[in-house]
Formats: sequence, structure tokens, C-alpha cells
Amino acid sequence: MQYIEFTMIPSSEIPAEYIWSKVFHRIHTLFVTINDKTGDVPLGFGFPDYSMDPPSMGVKLRLFAEDPDLLRQLEIQSVLRPFSDYCHISNIRDVPRQVKGYVEYKRYQPKTSFDRMVRRKAKRNNLSLEEAEILFQGFQEEVCLLPYIKLRSHSSNQSFSLFIKKNETSQITGFSFSTYGLSKKGAVPDF
Repeated sequence: MQYIEFTMIPSSEIPAEYIWSKVFHRIHTLFVTINDKTGDVPLGFGFPDYSMDPPSMGVKLRLFAEDPDLLRQLEIQSVLRPFSDYCHISNIRDVPRQVKGYVEYKRYQPKTSFDRMVRRKAKRNNLSLEEAEILFQGFQEEVCLLPYIKLRSHSSNQSFSLFIKKNETSQITGFSFSTYGLSKKGAVPDF
């Protein structure tokens, strides 16, 4: 297995969160073009600086692939050229033989907005807003303290927080990821 490591280079004018948003958006857009019919991508992200105390993505991102040709075909240097002053991109590297373990990074969607949940339920189930509201009686908004990346939706052009949850595991259980590079049925090495 091989990987490429990205290091965000924040400054007093441009914070790491802004760089994360731009870099992640570009790579996600690239993944959308290479996913298979089920939305699976054979490339997964690792976040070596991920922290819950305080919640932070840190400044490093790793992109893993079982096939190094996939990493070469991405031409990631040209995709991220506009951010070359703010993001260092390593060459393709082999994963070390000794790793701490394996990690699944999954998207977590907290229940944070009553109105959004009602609209979504109504749209997905062909219900009126009033019918959908009844289904959410007693709804309690959830406070989410997970690290996240701010993104903008391609379809709605609205900004949202992509919350990421880390689950440690003893082995790689597969290598299938979403267009966000997050685990569907896959884990990445932790080192």
C-alpha cells in the first residue's frame, strides 16, 4: 500500500481550516469523476493529526491506495497547483511495515437542525412538511464536537460541515471509500 501526504501551511492571513476546505474540495471533486457505479472510490484518507481534545483535523492529510498507479493517475500536483504555496504534497511513499494499527474515518451527520430534517424527510418520502413535522415531535438538537471540514455543496451551493468520526480497528476490513475519501468498508494504516 502507498500514500501521498499533504501538509497544510497556514499563516496569520490564511488559517489551516481555509486551506483544508479548498484542498479537500478539489480532491473530492476529483473523486466524483473516478467513482464507480456504486459511488465507491479505491482511495482513502487518513488524518494523522486528528484530535478530539481540542477537536481538530490538524495540518496533515494522507491519501492511501492499494495500487500506486491510481495515485500517479490522479495528477494531484496539477489539481492542487493553485494552492502550492499553502499545501506541501509529498511524493508517493510506501506505508511503513510497522504501524500502530488501522483506522476507519467515517462521515458523521449529527441531528442538528429540525427544519433541515423535516424538509429532507418530506422530500425523500413524498410527504407534506406538516406530515414530516409530526414524525419529529420531541426532536432534540444534537451538539457535535467532532472535528470537521467546512465545504460547499456542488448541488445546492450551501456550505456545510463534514464531521469526521475516527474508529480504531485491528485490521483492514476492506478498501472501499466514498467520494469524500471516507470509509464505506475500509480502514487505513495509522502511523
